[in-house]
Amino acid sequence: MQIIQASVRDIPERLCPDGCVLTIGNFDGVHRGHRQLIREAARLADTLAAPLLILTFPPRASADAANLYTEEQKLRLLQEAAPSAKILELDFDEDLRTMPEAVFFQKILVEKLAARGIAVGMNFRYGYLAQGTVESLRSHCTDAGIDCLVLEGVTYQAEDGSTQVVSSTQIRALLAEGKVREAGYLLSHPYTMEGTVQHGKRLGRTMGFPTVNLLQEEGMADLRHGVYVTCVDTGNGCFYGVTNVGLNPTVEHGHRIKIETHILDFDGDLYGKTITVAFLQFLRPEQRFSGIEALKEQLEQDKSRARAWLHDFEGNLRGEET
Repeated sequence: MQIIQASVRDIPERLCPDGCVLTIGNFDGVHRGHRQLIREAARLADTLAAPLLILTFPPRASADAANLYTEEQKLRLLQEAAPSAKILELDFDEDLRTMPEAVFFQKILVEKLAARGIAVGMNFRYGYLAQGTVESLRSHCTDAGIDCLVLEGVTYQAEDGSTQVVSSTQIRALLAEGKVREAGYLLSHPYTMEGTVQHGKRLGRTMGFPTVNLLQEEGMADLRHGVYVTCVDTGNGCFYGVTNVGLNPTVEHGHRIKIETHILDFDGDLYGKTITVAFLQFLRPEQRFSGIEALKEQLEQDKSRARAWLHDFEGNLRGEET
C-alpha cells in the first residue's frame, strides 16, 4: 500500500506508468457503500490488468457535513479495504476547487493519472461548483475510450422497516440519535473515536470511577450526548468500558465536548497514550444530577447495565441463549 499526498500541481510523474483504474470520492467513513465501490473498482482493475488507484481528498467539515473520521482514520480504513491499491490524496486547494470539470477529467484523470477505467458512485460530482455529473463523466469516458462504471447505492433495511441507502449522511443522522449499533452496521464496524488521553480533574477517581478522557476534535460528527457501552483499544489490549459523551453538566460549566470512559476491569496509567473507543450500545441520555452522590449512584447503575448488556452480547456471539 502506498499513500501519496499531493496537490494537482505536484502529482508524481509516472504514478501510473502503464495506466490504472481509478475510484474517486471523499470516502468519509469508508462505509459499506464505499467498500462495495472499491471492490467493484478492483474487479474492473483485474479485468483490465491494471493497478487500482483510490483518489480521495482530505476531510473538509462544513456546517451540514461534519466528518465521521479524522484524516488518519480514513486513510487507515482505506488501506484495510484495499491493501494492494495506491491512495492519492489531493489537496482541495484553489487550483482544484476552481478547475472546470472537463479540465479535471482531461488534465488530471487522463494525462496525469492515465486512467484506463473509472469507478464512481451514482451521486458523484466533480469540477468547479460540482458541475460535473455521472452523465458528463460517462460522456468524457466514451470519447476517451475509458471504461466507466457507475455503482448504484447500496441499500439496507432500517430499524423502522424502511429501505434506506447507505450513506455518510445517514450515518451522521444515526449517530446524532445515539443509534450506534445501526450506524456500526452501515460502517461495517463499530463507530470509533480515537485520540490522546488527557489529564482531567480526577473527580471520577475520587468517586471510585477513574476515567480516561479524550477531547472531541473540531469538525467531527455529533454523537448524541449520553452514556454508552464501549470497547477500548489501549494499544496493549482491548477492554470493555462505560463512556459518557457530553458536557458533564453536574460538575462542569464548559462547552467543549468530552469523551470520558471508565474502563471495566482495568487498572493502569494511559495518560499521554493514544486509545480508540468503539461505541457498541447507547444506555441513556446525559443528564444533570442534584449532586455528587446522586451521580455516583447513577454511575453504579450504568456499570451494572453495561455488564448485563455485555453478558448478553457475548452470549449472542457464542450462539448461546440469553
